[in-house]
Amino acid sequence: MQTSTEPRHDSETTGPEKVGSLAAKLIGQPPGETGSAVTLTSEVRQAALAKMATQPAADTDRNLQASLRQQCAMPHEVHRRTMFPNDAPMYRVIERISFGDLAGADVRKALAMVELAMTPMPPAGIAAALTKLRALTKARAESAVDMEITVAAYADELARFPADVVRETLAEWPRRKDGKWWPSWHELERILSSKSEYRRILRSRLEREVVGASVREAQQAADVA
Repeated sequence: MQTSTEPRHDSETTGPEKVGSLAAKLIGQPPGETGSAVTLTSEVRQAALAKMATQPAADTDRNLQASLRQQCAMPHEVHRRTMFPNDAPMYRVIERISFGDLAGADVRKALAMVELAMTPMPPAGIAAALTKLRALTKARAESAVDMEITVAAYADELARFPADVVRETLAEWPRRKDGKWWPSWHELERILSSKSEYRRILRSRLEREVVGASVREAQQAADVA
């Protein structure tokens, strides 16, 4: 396997702009008149998820990165490497994410935005996507019961990944050079993990930051008391 390390950061430089709502920024619509307040209402969630269902996962990542910078004062740069495997299409992996000073960042808002982008596909959607994939691929001879067990196992595992990443990965598989064959879970997991890695790294870091912020706030409250 060959690798190519890119010297530039795979991120966008964005200038000052009026900050809109979470849904407006995350799904790439023009900001409204709601100011910088973010409320994860049912309508906001549904609007954002509907938009993410129609755009490439990479676009959601770019929108999320811009939103975290502009709405949450959370500077960070993503460093990626392009991989060229011998038996599969090229793909990109994250080497690291470098974070700026997060002292003034709204880490709770940022975590809420990342959690929204990590929302899994509903079970019915996963089942439909797997059924379509099965219809478009060939598999080794096995009984209907065995295939049912396989699909159920895949569905359980797919629920760990963001909905847009699952949709995109399963839809793209039949178009691969080797896509006429039903994929092994190992093959799918590699792709799913690569496509969702940015969000998973962010979530892990932000969860630690939120815990740290809560501890500091509790200590400050104790000192005042």
